[in-house]
Amino acid sequence: MLRIAIIEDEQDSIRRLQDVLERYGEDASLEFDVRMFANPIRFLDGYRADYDIVFLDIDMPGMNGMDAARELRKMDEEVALVFVTNLARFAANGYEVNALDFIVKPVEYDLFKVKLDRVLRFVERDRVRKVMVKTSDGIRIVRLESLRFVEVSAHYLFFHTDDGIFKARGSLKEVESQLSDASFVLCNKCYLINLARVQAMGKQDINVGGEVIQVSRLKRNEVLAALNDYYGGRHLNS
Repeated sequence: MLRIAIIEDEQDSIRRLQDVLERYGEDASLEFDVRMFANPIRFLDGYRADYDIVFLDIDMPGMNGMDAARELRKMDEEVALVFVTNLARFAANGYEVNALDFIVKPVEYDLFKVKLDRVLRFVERDRVRKVMVKTSDGIRIVRLESLRFVEVSAHYLFFHTDDGIFKARGSLKEVESQLSDASFVLCNKCYLINLARVQAMGKQDINVGGEVIQVSRLKRNEVLAALNDYYGGRHLNS
């Protein structure tokens, strides 16, 4: 199910967006969890980075859509942002906030479908490159290229990333399943490593992002095979 936020203060526009989303969902056999916000301040207050798509009007009282988008990007750099507005000349400046597209009111289904097709392709590609970590402080979205390895210790998971270490509850098996289509492999029962961040491999250990981790005897051949597949035969130290 895709999570969508609509920030819009005009009831006619809200109903129109609901109608085209419902029609699109029926045509594409997709389910949407749609949340409505009458103003951007309410949307941004307590924002959690777990939306797939944000539809944002520009011309709103209090805080306009461009200012809201700038605040949104401080909290979430990745969510697919689409302006829905009658002020196309301003929406064209969406590159400032990394907006994916804009739709001019009144929303017509045929054009909406073409644009949402493109947005959903972006969302699906982006999902593959991210993992959601539920920490004690809330939810953090971690990009896979920044994730070096995941460690389990005393029933906690530790996500070692370029931006620091994030602690969460869960099992390594669950994370391994979530990342089964990505470049991650177990090197022992406590560490799931990112093959893209491997710098060298010795007989009993492996260097991942500058940290040396033990490779178990039972996992060594599996890790070597995974490295070989990932790098297309261009071997590291072995």
